[in-house]
Amino acid sequence: MTTTPSATATDRRGVSRPQLDNVHHLKIPVTDLSRSVDWYGKVFGYRTRWEFPDEHGVLQGVGGEVPGLGCTLAFRVNPLAAEGCRNFDPISFGVRDREHIEEWAAH
Repeated sequence: MTTTPSATATDRRGVSRPQLDNVHHLKIPVTDLSRSVDWYGKVFGYRTRWEFPDEHGVLQGVGGEVPGLGCTLAFRVNPLAAEGCRNFDPISFGVRDREHIEEWAAH
């Protein structure tokens, strides 16, 4: 087996470190998994690809895709963490221009 050397980057102190390739996933804590998946599906086209039940078979999390996001978006039932995120924006989505912002607002 051959290996490809890792890409490296240099930080502001001149220290070399491995370079990250991308964001693998974003995980958002929620109080109501079904409601959150439904909302992200209607607004952003979210599609669930993986389900994560607990040891009793109760669904506690999902992972899936939003077209154009470029990484997995996951939701995990965690009411305490979700409450801690109240009035906090864990993700800011980007669009091309003002016209697209207005299209999303109308959507």
